[in-house]
Amino acid sequence: MKKLPVLSSLVLLVLLVGGSLVGCGGPAKDTAAWHLNQGSRLADQGHYDEAIEEFTKAIELDPNLVESYMNRAGVYGTIGQYDLALADSNKAIELDPNLPQAYVNRGLAYYGMGQYDLALADCNKAIKLSPYAAMAYVSRAGLHGEMGQYDLAIADCNKAIELDPDLAMAYVGRAGVYGIIGQYDLSLADSNKAIELDPNLPEAYSNRAAGYFRKGQSDLAISDCNKAIELDPNFAQTYRTRALIYADTGQYDLAIADCNKAVELEPNFAQTYVTRALVYAGMGQYDLAIADCKRIIQMSQNPHLVNLARDLIQEWGQ
Repeated sequence: MKKLPVLSSLVLLVLLVGGSLVGCGGPAKDTAAWHLNQGSRLADQGHYDEAIEEFTKAIELDPNLVESYMNRAGVYGTIGQYDLALADSNKAIELDPNLPQAYVNRGLAYYGMGQYDLALADCNKAIKLSPYAAMAYVSRAGLHGEMGQYDLAIADCNKAIELDPDLAMAYVGRAGVYGIIGQYDLSLADSNKAIELDPNLPEAYSNRAAGYFRKGQSDLAISDCNKAIELDPNFAQTYRTRALIYADTGQYDLAIADCNKAVELEPNFAQTYVTRALVYAGMGQYDLAIADCKRIIQMSQNPHLVNLARDLIQEWGQ
C-alpha cells in the first residue's frame, strides 16, 4: 500500500493531532462507538484494511459520528487513496466545521494529490483552530518542505518541538530539512533524538541513513536503510536513499531496482524521479535520465527541484 511522502522530500502522514486516533473508552459492543474504538486500535497497529472496515461499520450505525469519517480519512490518506480521504474529510468538516484534525487530514489528501496551495490553506486553518496542536505544525512543515520553503519548514518544526519536546515526528521533520540544506550534523542529531523517543519510526532511520551517507559512512547508512525497510517495507524514501548509496558504490542494478520500487510506491512524488535520474546518469543512460527530469518539471511545484531538473537537462545534453 502507498503512503504519503514525508518531510525532507520525505514523508509525513498524520492521522490525528496528538498522535493517536480518536475513539478511546469502553462503549457497549457492536455500537458505533465500539466499532470506532476497534478501528482506532487497528489503525494504530497498522492494520489499515481492517480499520477501514470498522470505521465503515461505525458510519453505518451512526452516519453523524464525525470521528468515524475523520479517522477513516486518515487511514485512506495513509494508504494513498486520496480521493476517498478527501471525501471523508469533507464530510467530517460538514458535520463539524471547527474540528482541526479534519482540516489536517484534508490538507494531507490535497498534499498527496499535488494540490499544495489547498493543502497549505487547510493546515493554516487547523492551526488557527488549534494553535497549540504540535502535530499540525509538523504537517505544515511537510508542505513547506515539499514547496522548497525550508526556512518556514524549520520554523514550524521548531514550534512543534516548543509545544511538545517529546514529539518524535517533529525531530524527523526537522532532520529531513536539515539534510536537504546540507546541515548533516544537525540532521543526524535530530534523527538520533527521534530514534531515542521512538525506536520504531522508519522515517527516523531513513533520515539518519541519508546523513550517514552524506558523511561518507555508507555501511552505517545501508544498515539504517535496511532497518527502515524492516519496519515499513512500503516507505518509498528509504528506497530512494538506499538507491543513492548503491549507485555511489557502483551497484547500479541494485540502485535502479530501489528507484523503481520507490516509483511504484510514490508515482506522483517528484523527488523519486530526481533520484532515478541521477542513477541513470551515473550509468551513462542520459536519455532515461533526461526523461525523468522532464517528468519533474511537469509535476513539481518545488522551484528548487524544477530548477535542478532544468540544469541537469542542460548538463546532460538537451
